[in-house]
Amino acid sequence: MRPRTVDAAQFQRAVVAGCLRVIRHQRELNEINVFPVPDGDTGTNLASTLRQVADAVLREDRAAAGEVARVVAEAALLGARGNSGSILAQFLVGLAEGLGAARALDAATLARAARRGRELAWEAVVEPQEGTILSVITAWQAAVDAAAASTDVVEVLRGGLSAAREALARTTGQLEALRRAGVVDAGARGFVQWMEGFLDGVQAGAAGLDDPLIRERGPRPRVTAETPPSHRYCTECYLETATIDRDALRRRLAAHGDSLVLAGTADRLRVHIHTDAPEAVFELLAPQGRILSRKVEDLAEQAAGASSATAAGRIALVIDSACDLPEEFLALHGIRVVPVLILLEGESHRDKVEITPSMLYQRMERDGIAPTTSQPSPGDFKLAFEEALHGHESVIYIGLSSALSGTFQAAAAAARMVDAERIHLVDSRSVSAGIGLLAAEAVRGIEAGESIEQVLHSVRSAAARVRIYLSVPTTRYLVRGGRLKPLQGLVAKLTGIRPVLSLDPDGRALAVARSLGAAAARRRALSLALRFAESGVRPRFAVAHANAIDAAARLYRAIARRFPEAPVSVVDAAPAIGVHVGPGGAGVAVLTDSPA
Repeated sequence: MRPRTVDAAQFQRAVVAGCLRVIRHQRELNEINVFPVPDGDTGTNLASTLRQVADAVLREDRAAAGEVARVVAEAALLGARGNSGSILAQFLVGLAEGLGAARALDAATLARAARRGRELAWEAVVEPQEGTILSVITAWQAAVDAAAASTDVVEVLRGGLSAAREALARTTGQLEALRRAGVVDAGARGFVQWMEGFLDGVQAGAAGLDDPLIRERGPRPRVTAETPPSHRYCTECYLETATIDRDALRRRLAAHGDSLVLAGTADRLRVHIHTDAPEAVFELLAPQGRILSRKVEDLAEQAAGASSATAAGRIALVIDSACDLPEEFLALHGIRVVPVLILLEGESHRDKVEITPSMLYQRMERDGIAPTTSQPSPGDFKLAFEEALHGHESVIYIGLSSALSGTFQAAAAAARMVDAERIHLVDSRSVSAGIGLLAAEAVRGIEAGESIEQVLHSVRSAAARVRIYLSVPTTRYLVRGGRLKPLQGLVAKLTGIRPVLSLDPDGRALAVARSLGAAAARRRALSLALRFAESGVRPRFAVAHANAIDAAARLYRAIARRFPEAPVSVVDAAPAIGVHVGPGGAGVAVLTDSPA
């Protein structure tokens, strides 16, 4: 006989069954993801959110359905990822509020909870639109509400699911992006799948609750994008807060981007926004409470990964953020970047993602702080390599000199975990713009259709012909970072002598010259770079600077006068480098071909 109510144990099983259904279908959801951004990760985000829910629910048994619902809501808020994940989390918060202390789920209680879930889901979105997960939630809630007088909660759930499926089919015609692609909304489809699994769990019992999928973390599939996103970064933050004016916060955050969702309870807030300035968002949120977690993903990188020639070819290219290349070059060629971590006043920030070079250097100059760096984890590289292998036969990683950091070793460990035969590592034995020139060399070969062996030969050969010369305006940061002994720093401060740094053939840093004053050190670095350029043929240059755009412009003009036909790029030096040379530092990298 079908149950007329759902008790706590049944509710627990139903929640997990719903989570498993979405996790199993995440690839399908990714493939139809075109709104609000065609970044192909709605399934991954929903699966990640619900995997955390399933984990939390399975840890312990609860005596009342309302208690299970509170566990679900808290886990969903903590693990929410992406636009749809944040909306679904807020819906689950509403369900928990509506259920209250109910020991079991009957039709009337479900209707009350559904109303509160729909209400909070819509309130969470700053610019709600029909044709999304919100429309399907509304249709489901209306059907549940209409059947509130029923004595059988299973029949109510079936009616709600039927209405949700009909609303899902309508989404194709409600949004232009969905109509062009001929698909339903991915987030809405995920909601329907969760409800399908939930109903199956109520009816079928405990089957599948020990499924290993709950704890697996699958790689993200290759993205299919028609148009680039309007903002660069998908930015999320989860914070603990006592009192907050959410309407005022919405207005302030709205000025920083779009796809804004605020989900949470009275003392927890999950913020999701697409923005070009993640660090500005974090700075705005910091005074509002204690930040528990944050996440930034590069939407432009994901979108470019589908449309660029590199992504469409047989070889994918991965670098770490110690490699300096213009942002537009990275986007155009679909190059994946694994961020180095910047440790700043007790908090870690992902280089060039959660903190920009200009922001860091301004704070270093203004506040006198001395940040440090930390290498990415093997897990960071593992995820990047897994993503890169989707749609590609091979991956090339060009990394920061192994003699300067453990970053290269972390990448090597990840390659062994993923696929050591298809992931090829190149130790640049260089830094900053020097690695950038090697990456550009790899792009040239990849997009010319060369084989993996040919590209690797070209890049490894180029690594022996690239040089970078860095002028250091102050030795303060070299001393603080342990790169220079305090006594040496004191002597430099008293005498005004400034070093010019380069790297030896093994990739170790060394002082190749000393000059009196910062300006003289920059001229000396330029002189050494030009002399090296003259020793080969077809030189290519890159100028990197740490908040020293005027100095970089002078270096650019000097190179252009001497080598008018040579390509020269100017880039912000990555914080991974700038924390050591300090604000005002500048460098010239040069790559040549060997003389015939």
